[in-house]
Amino acid sequence: MRALGVMRQKLDSYSTCEEMYSKLRAGAKGYDVVVPSNDFISIMIKQGMLQKINKAKISNSNKINPGVLRMMDFDPDMTWCVPYALSATGIMVNKAKAPSDYARDYSVLSDSRFAGHATMMDDAREVFGTALLSLGFDMNSLHDGELKKAFNLVNNEWKPNLVKFDAEAFGKSFANGDFWLCQGYPEIVYGEVDETRWDDTIDFFIPECGSPATLDCMVILKDELFPQAGKLRALHRRVPLSLRSEHAGP
Repeated sequence: MRALGVMRQKLDSYSTCEEMYSKLRAGAKGYDVVVPSNDFISIMIKQGMLQKINKAKISNSNKINPGVLRMMDFDPDMTWCVPYALSATGIMVNKAKAPSDYARDYSVLSDSRFAGHATMMDDAREVFGTALLSLGFDMNSLHDGELKKAFNLVNNEWKPNLVKFDAEAFGKSFANGDFWLCQGYPEIVYGEVDETRWDDTIDFFIPECGSPATLDCMVILKDELFPQAGKLRALHRRVPLSLRSEHAGP
């Protein structure tokens, strides 16, 4: 029998991919595994920032959900990255604080009864994508008229109710009752609210018109651009461990 080697790990977290990407482009060093989302993986591939994955060494890649692989149009052959986590942005209402007759669609963001107790993601793609969907448009629209309508919706109807745009800290304020309405990743709220209170406190929903989704993937940086990045060996040890069932999310 052989024991698995112990790997010392240093973990840095960033509130947005923009922040992570900016740090890397500014010369941040010492990373071997980086976990950007799908839109930034496309950018990093085009800019030559990544090393190719040796799929032969990812011994349990067959555990990856085929449905997730079909979503990887930015890297369909898993040449540059390995999928790690799929997240959907939705709406969370604090049932212990909110009025009982709120709408379970995006019009709730215009409800003035939530003024001073609401937040949205600090991410232009998430906010404008949500606005475009709520208006019946493609969330990736580049049409000037549609984008203007989305801007007016956010600026005139949603923003007046918001305390702030917040990508990660809203969970604590939701849990303590300060925030009653949040647009964002549900795991941030569920991670802060005690599990015994979930049913009585959290109403999470995705409106019928849909919502943005994010696929986070593991990549390794190219050595010549990031000379202190770990070698492929490090990635090929970490990735199979990360894909084990006991490390998977709910």
